[in-house]
Amino acid sequence: MLDDDGATGYLYATNETFDEIFDSLHLYNVRGRAYPKRTDQMFIVWNVELKKAGVYYNDQFQAVIDFRNRVSCCRTGFPKKGPGLWSAKHAWNETMTDGLEP
Repeated sequence: MLDDDGATGYLYATNETFDEIFDSLHLYNVRGRAYPKRTDQMFIVWNVELKKAGVYYNDQFQAVIDFRNRVSCCRTGFPKKGPGLWSAKHAWNETMTDGLEP
């Protein structure tokens, strides 16, 4: 699930009914350099076979969730491990994009 509250953008790993959050990934702050402009295209890319999803804009993946292995990463590396989150770290890992095509 993608969420933008007007100040920040997050990607959440949830169940199919959106009533349980497994992980959260910070995408951008509105005033930050990674913030997508109104004219930018943003894609949510899903690979059913790999059970993997990513958010792509500014010519690169910004966050990736691997549902099979229960790990996630984002370019901001935030948030650090929190209660109930899958990933101990959200540091960017380029290999997580393997199998995803924008």
